[in-house]
Amino acid sequence: MAELSAIVRQEQGCISYQQNISVDEPLTLFLYEQWQSQALLNAHLASSHMQQHLKQARPWFDWVEMKTFEAQVFDLMESNHE
Repeated sequence: MAELSAIVRQEQGCISYQQNISVDEPLTLFLYEQWQSQALLNAHLASSHMQQHLKQARPWFDWVEMKTFEAQVFDLMESNHE
């Protein structure tokens, strides 16, 4: 995973890539990723190194769930946000 993280962090559009283990469930791994766009995330997921990693890692996991969220930037100091 450390080797994969180094590769992913160098990909175009990767803002952040963090591996986390749940405090409550130490066998649960979370990947927290930030990407510049959905298109760049999709390209990352389709890359050969990710396809190879997913194939190799699949036996390690009982299940895999992916959730995506879109962020919106706004100015907290604007008078319109009360």
